Amino acid sequence: MSTNDFAGSLSKSAGDIIAPYTHLYNLVASTESGTLVQHATNREDWQYVCFNPKYSGIEWRPRGGLYELVFKQNNDLADVQGIFKTSPRSQEISMSDLYSKHPTKPHHWKHEGRTDDMIVFRSGWNFNPTKHEVLISSHGMVQHCILIGTGRDTPVAIIELRQEYSSDPEGARKAILAELGPKIDEANRAADTTGQLSKDAIILAKREKPCVISGKGTVQRKATVALYQREIEELYASLEQSGRVTV
Repeated sequence: MSTNDFAGSLSKSAGDIIAPYTHLYNLVASTESGTLVQHATNREDWQYVCFNPKYSGIEWRPRGGLYELVFKQNNDLADVQGIFKTSPRSQEISMSDLYSKHPTKPHHWKHEGRTDDMIVFRSGWNFNPTKHEVLISSHGMVQHCILIGTGRDTPVAIIELRQEYSSDPEGARKAILAELGPKIDEANRAADTTGQLSKDAIILAKREKPCVISGKGTVQRKATVALYQREIEELYASLEQSGRVTV
């Protein structure tokens, strides 16, 4: 097998195993926009997409250390800007996707998450929780993990354990957090001061109240937050009372 095209995200650990044996190409397309004009990347850059800077009509807008992909309508690019065929009255359209730059190669971008995943703290600081969520979810005990905190001073995590560990998460809370501690510490080392997750700021999901999952198998953030709104408010109140955070 010389090449392998895949849809959706591929974990870095899986991609790093496969990449030495086949060429992985990361492509961007949507129902609204069709495919974009892209170039093949080198084997080691399998996580990145390389957009043609001339035939894309893309504007990259800074967003909390990342960049939001926005299409700007350009009549000279009408043949390749399919998104304005479906939305002809729009002058610009955001795909609500966030990317990071390649450290050395121009026009190479890595998808990091969605704009609605971003946490905007009370201070106005934007924080992308994806690294925390991916690292914590990579632990063998964890099924799902999301971080929240918009309008607050610090983040809180909702962690759903795999079924074999979820019979009494609160009863085994101390042991569970001790087990997850190294992953949380690893995630905190990759985050700025504002994005530090305290081990006291974790909600362990109940077996009878699992995270709300989309048809694609991802956590529906807003629905899950609504499901745990009472627990979230109680936790922030507890953190405030203990002096750990201002609510």
